[in-house]
Amino acid sequence: MSVDRDRAARLMEAAGLDALVVAGPEAFRYVTGAKPGVPALFRRAGAALALLPADPSLPLAAIVTDFAAKGVERIVADTRSHPSWVETAHLPENNSPVAALSSLVPDTETRSRPATFDPAAAYRHLDAALSDRRLRHGRIGLDLSFWPAADLIHLKRVLADLK
Repeated sequence: MSVDRDRAARLMEAAGLDALVVAGPEAFRYVTGAKPGVPALFRRAGAALALLPADPSLPLAAIVTDFAAKGVERIVADTRSHPSWVETAHLPENNSPVAALSSLVPDTETRSRPATFDPAAAYRHLDAALSDRRLRHGRIGLDLSFWPAADLIHLKRVLADLK
């Protein structure tokens, strides 16, 4: 883990916070010491969330897509994952020209494609992690320099009674 829990506790106490939730990929890596995974490159909240309680005796939680979970859970004991969708295609072993390879890509006009991940699933894990630590009704800080407005509105919907 990269973050100094004692220093973080002092700073959160001074700010009147019971916990901090970070969503920015850089902040996630700083707090957890783990890589947030490829879905975090889309820079949408929910791809990777870290819950940092002010009380250093409470465990850190990481919420990531299933694509990143295996690497994160080696570092953060409480790692929770939600499904992600990654486009794949099986390429032939020979040196096929690009035109031939493009025929392997599914026709997106005739097939619907799910979103890369469902942020609501991540926020439900966050809700559970907060509840597990008895922080559900605490004062929670966010790294607002990162949170896209659309994602913040969705977070407020899922966790409507959070302070």
